[in-house]
Amino acid sequence: MHWYNKEHYHSGINYVTPHDRHEGKDESILNKRNQIIKRAKMKNPERWSRDSKTYDYQESVALNPTKEIEHQLAISG
Repeated sequence: MHWYNKEHYHSGINYVTPHDRHEGKDESILNKRNQIIKRAKMKNPERWSRDSKTYDYQESVALNPTKEIEHQLAISG
């Protein structure tokens, strides 16, 4: 349980831990991650042949979303 919640990075929440998400730390982590990628691309642009992934903050997430929640998530994100 500890590993799953505090160490494992989940793809559904942009590769942060559920603990970081619950504590509200994910937005800061994602912003820092995007800044690091941006600086790396500026320093060595030849390394990237295409755009890299961006790690945008998700306002809401759901473990097992209903159709209505899926629609709301699609609109917001």
